[in-house]
Amino acid sequence: MQEAKPKNANKGLLIGIICGIAATIAIVVVIIILLLTGGKADLIGTWKLVNMKEGDKEYDVEKLEKFGYEGKMVFKEDGTGTLKMSGTGTKTFEYDKEKMTATVDGDAADLKVSGNKLTIESDSVTMTFEKQ
Repeated sequence: MQEAKPKNANKGLLIGIICGIAATIAIVVVIIILLLTGGKADLIGTWKLVNMKEGDKEYDVEKLEKFGYEGKMVFKEDGTGTLKMSGTGTKTFEYDKEKMTATVDGDAADLKVSGNKLTIESDSVTMTFEKQ
């Protein structure tokens, strides 16, 4: 005669199956999102400068804005864009969405996106932009 399994044994199996299905669905959703975005962050659009550091010195961008200072980047779909920084004028740049780099006046910089923040590091300067 076969021994009866406790009712709780079936609950554990059911919970395991449900967790497995939920994990599979989550993985499929992430894969779909990566396929739709090309696996890279969406750079297209306008980004406003919110923080700037040069070496150990950090600039208060809000205070600078009160005196008319502006920092803005615009990324276009064709792999080009414009960088407008008060005092230096407007410059054009090219970017590589796959490598996550931008090149301005022959100088390349790494692009890092986290949420709606874009951080650009070049030499000793780090600039953080926020998507508008």
